[in-house]
Amino acid sequence: KNSSVKGAAVNTAAGQTLTNVAVGNQSTANLGSANMKDSSVNGAAVNTAVGQTLTNVAIGKQSTANMGATNLTGSTVKGTMVNTAAGAVVTNVAVGNQSTANMGSVNMKNSAMQGTAVNTAAGGVLTNAAIGQKSTANTGSVNMDNSSMKGTVVNTAAGGVVTNAAIGGDTTANLGSVNMKNSQAKGKIVNTVAGGVVTNAAIGKGAEANMGSVNMKNSRMNGDIVNTVAAGVATNVAIGKKAKANLGAVNMNNSTAKGKIVNTVAGGVVTNAAIGKNSQANLGAVDLSNANVNGKIVNKAKGGAVTNLAIGSNTTANSGSVVVKNGSVKGNITNTSGAGLEVNNTDLSLFSGGQNTNIAIGKGKESHKNSVVFK
Repeated sequence: KNSSVKGAAVNTAAGQTLTNVAVGNQSTANLGSANMKDSSVNGAAVNTAVGQTLTNVAIGKQSTANMGATNLTGSTVKGTMVNTAAGAVVTNVAVGNQSTANMGSVNMKNSAMQGTAVNTAAGGVLTNAAIGQKSTANTGSVNMDNSSMKGTVVNTAAGGVVTNAAIGGDTTANLGSVNMKNSQAKGKIVNTVAGGVVTNAAIGKGAEANMGSVNMKNSRMNGDIVNTVAAGVATNVAIGKKAKANLGAVNMNNSTAKGKIVNTVAGGVVTNAAIGKNSQANLGAVDLSNANVNGKIVNKAKGGAVTNLAIGSNTTANSGSVVVKNGSVKGNITNTSGAGLEVNNTDLSLFSGGQNTNIAIGKGKESHKNSVVFK
C-alpha cells in the first residue's frame, strides 16, 4: 500500500500440509509473505517457508503471527532481506490479547535499514509461540520500531527441537533475534543459536527470556555484535514476575556502546534460569542500563555442563557476563567462565566435579562467577 519496490520480491511457501490461519479481531497471519505500507524497498526481499507440516496461526484480539515474512510500515530498506523458515514440522502461533509471534521475519515500523538482513529458522521440530496478554515471541527475527540499522544482520536458529515461547502478561521471549526500539546500530550483528534441543521461555508477568539476541531500547551501538549459543541441550528460562534470563545476549537500555561485543556459550548441556520475582540470570551476556561502554567486550562460558541459576526473589546470578548500570567503562573486558562451582559468591570449586556451575539462591542473594559487574 503506497509502497515502492525496485528489484525483486520473491515469496515462496512450499511443502506438504501447509496451513495459515488468522482467527479473531484484527489478528493477522502471514506465511512466506511481504507486507508493505507507505514503504520503499530498493533491492530484493526473499521470503521462504519450506517443510512438511508447516503451520502459522494467529488467534486472539490484535494478535499477529509472521513466518518467513517481511512487514514494513512507513519504512525504507536498501539492500537484501532473506527470511527462511524450514523444517519437517514448523509451528508459529500467537494466541492471546495483542500477542505477536515472529519466526524468520523482519518487522519494521517507521524505520530505515541499509544493508542485508538474513533470518533463518530451521530444525526438525521448530515451535515459536506467544500466549498471553501482550506477550511477544521472536525466533530468528529483526524487529525495529522508530529505529535505524546500517550494516548486516544475520540471525540463525537451528536444531533438532527448537522452542521459543512467551507465556503470560507482558512477557517477551527472544531467540536469535534483534529487537530495536528508538535505537540506532551501526555495524554487523550476527546471532546464532544451534543445538539438539533448544528451549527459550518467559513465563510470568513482565518476564523476559533472551537467547542469542540483541535487544536495544533508546540506545546506540557502534560496532559489531556476535552472539553464539551452541550446545547439545540449551535451556534459557525466566519464570516469575519481572524475571529476566539472558543467555549469550546483549541488552541495552538508555545506553551507548562503542566497540565489538562477542558472547559465546558452548557446552554439552547449557542451562540458564531466573526463577522468582525480579530474579535475573546472565550467562555469557552483556546487560547495560543507563551506561556508557567504550571498548571491546568478550564473554565466554564453556564446559561439559554449564549451569547458571538465580533462584528466589530479587536474586542475581552472573556467569561469564558484563553488567553495567548507571556507570561508564573504558577499555577492553574479557571474561572466561570455565570449570568451577560458586554459590552465593562462595567458591566451592573443590566440589565442582569439573563442571561449570554458578548459583544464587535465597531472597536477595547474588553470585558472580567470572563476571564484571558495575552498579
